[in-house]
This record gives sequence, structure tokens and C-alpha cells, in this order.
Amino acid sequence: MKVAHCSLWIALALILTTGEASGWTGGVCGQKIIGHGWDLLSTRPEEVLDNAEAFDGSGLDGVSVALRGSAPDDRDRHYAFSDIAVDEPWPRDLLAARIGTLRRFKEHRGLRESLLVFFVSPPKRLDWRDDAAWDRFAGNVGVLAWVGRESGLNGYMVDSEDYFKQRQYFHDPGKDGISYADACRLARKRGGHVFAPLFREHANAVLLSFWFFSEAEMHYAASSDPLKEAEKRKDLWPSFVNGILDVIPQTAKFVDGNEHAYLSDYAVNDFYVKAFNQRQGLLGLVAPENRAKYQAVLSVSFGQYLDCYIPEKKPGHDYYFGPAEDGSRLTHFRRNLEQAARVSSEYVWLYGEHRCWVDWKKTSASNLWKIKRYSDMLSSPTPTWEKTFPGLSAILQSIKK
Repeated sequence: MKVAHCSLWIALALILTTGEASGWTGGVCGQKIIGHGWDLLSTRPEEVLDNAEAFDGSGLDGVSVALRGSAPDDRDRHYAFSDIAVDEPWPRDLLAARIGTLRRFKEHRGLRESLLVFFVSPPKRLDWRDDAAWDRFAGNVGVLAWVGRESGLNGYMVDSEDYFKQRQYFHDPGKDGISYADACRLARKRGGHVFAPLFREHANAVLLSFWFFSEAEMHYAASSDPLKEAEKRKDLWPSFVNGILDVIPQTAKFVDGNEHAYLSDYAVNDFYVKAFNQRQGLLGLVAPENRAKYQAVLSVSFGQYLDCYIPEKKPGHDYYFGPAEDGSRLTHFRRNLEQAARVSSEYVWLYGEHRCWVDWKKTSASNLWKIKRYSDMLSSPTPTWEKTFPGLSAILQSIKK
């Protein structure tokens, strides 16, 4: 029975997704591939632009761009993509200095689809009832969106992972001081509160989140009552995302990046199932009044984790794919990426931690060289993803033909 049910699920996914595969012609497709990684989070836009020619040859269409800085004479005037939720109001005059650099990204095929990255899980938990705190967060997001629009960039990459262990998007009766139902209402309000300024500034923005409703896909897609499951898990993220849907215009793109696809495998059609879940299986989490809009603006996407394919396998490390029948790990990656691209609406994004996208040789004062793990990596024989996997750039190029 389990095998039959699984086969039916995959068949339904194939029927519902193949027709929406954005021009897939049987071998390759014209998807956009966005690069993300630890090296990009450690570099400034100027440093990325210094290395634009290397990105042009990488097979990427764009990268995540991290903004941070401070006034040289005033330490209190600062901004950081990771602290956007708790920073003091971002100063437009400081960020304005980045706009000229960012405008030049459009001149390069490897950078023209770049997205400004920001974290939505704060380093210090915000009180859901604190209007002033959420006003500040929303104001900073509005300033970021002003930079994005003025720069001509397409949009934003949203990372909601709880790096700071604050559990902002889970109900805590002691810290929140309210019931789960009240916390859900406030979380939805805050989702609209934070993202309304972004869409006022940038109505046709691409909003690519590492996950929207796919955040806990394994819990919700197979549940007969996903809202009850969310309450059991004390999960407030679906409510927050519904708040985003409340304010997103239909001119924008709501890209669910489904980071859980890191371990998805082409051989069992995982990407088809996940695409079906995004379009249909997770609809129970979407407020009824938002469902038509959700289906209109949704862009199905998947993340791919390059570290899964690094030759060494560490004990207890689940992020690993073995070689294909030809003995190549790169072949396995290519097949996974091809299926991810085939099923996605427009975007696939690639993440890596233990290699760099470029060798950063044209960056004389790069932040990378100030961080020991990068200085060690960049002096190794295989500091980049292309040198680790010769032929990687050609594979990325072929996916888009």
C-alpha cells in the first residue's frame, strides 16, 4: 500500500508540474541560477564587482549581495543585513553610496540577477506586541528596498534560519505573554508590517526566501490538519508568511526556495513531489482569502547544497551524495540540478560553505583575507567550486540553454 500511495503521489506531481516547467524542452531550460555562500556573506558589493569577470564565467546569473557598513565618524550609525531587525534606523545617506556600484551589476551576465540578502530571524527576540520594535524593523526593510529599486536590482533573498537561537517564530507563552491564537494574529500582522514597506518601494520585486510554507514541509504536506499541526509545533512562521501574502502585490514574485531540497534526489523524483507540495500540498497553511493570490504569485524554487558533493564524507554528516554509476559525484549533482531546474518556475539557487565562488584575487583588501578560514581556503589547491568540480561552470551554463 505504501508503494502504491507513493507512486500515485509522484504521478500527481508529474501531471501538475510538468506543464508549468517554464519552457523545459527535454534536455535543458532557461532557468536563472543564483549563487549564495559564506564567501558572499563576507564580501562587500565593491569586492563582488571587482571580480565580475570571474562571475561572468561561473555559469551563475546572479549572487546574493550582503550590505553592511557604518559611518567613519559615528559608530551608532550602522547597518548590517544580519541585524536589520534590531539595528537602529538605517541611514539612507550611508546606503546611497552603494547604489552606483550595485547599478553596474546589470552590466555583467554573472551578476545581473543578483538579490540583496537579509535575515528575518533577529539576534534578539522581538516582542510581538512591541509596535516600536517592529516599526524599526519595517523601516529598515523599506530602506533596503529603496536601495534595491534605485540600484535596478531585481529583489531580495530572505533567510529566516534561526542562527541566533531566539525562536522568534515559535510561540513561547512565558516570553510572549499571550496565547498561541493571539500570537498567530500578531505574527500575521507583523508579516504585513515588515514587508509592506518593501513592496511600497519595489512593487515588482523578486522575493526569494529559503523557505516560505515549505519551512516544515515534512510536517505539513502529509497532515490532514496542517493548522492543528502548526499549533502542536507552536509554529508562528505560517502566520507571518500569511502576513506577507496580505500585502504582496501581484506584480511581485513570491519565490519559495525550499531549502529542504538540499537532500532531494532526482532518482526518486523528489523535486516533482516538492513542487506539488508547494502548489497544492501546503495550501492548508494558506489563509483562504490568500489562496488565489498565493497561486498567482508563487514561484516554485529549490536550493542545492554544493557541500553534499565534496569528495570526503564525514562521520555523522548527512549532507552527502555518492557518485553516479560513472563514478562521478559531479554527474549526480548535474542530474539533481537538471530535475530541480525542470520543475522550478524560474529560479534555482546554489549554496556552499567550504569553497569560494571565485578566487577573489582582484580584491586587494577583501574581508575574506581577514577571516582565517578563507585565507587558508584560498591558499589551498582547490579554493573554488570550479577547481573542486572541474566542469561545474559548463554544467550551469548548459542548464540555461
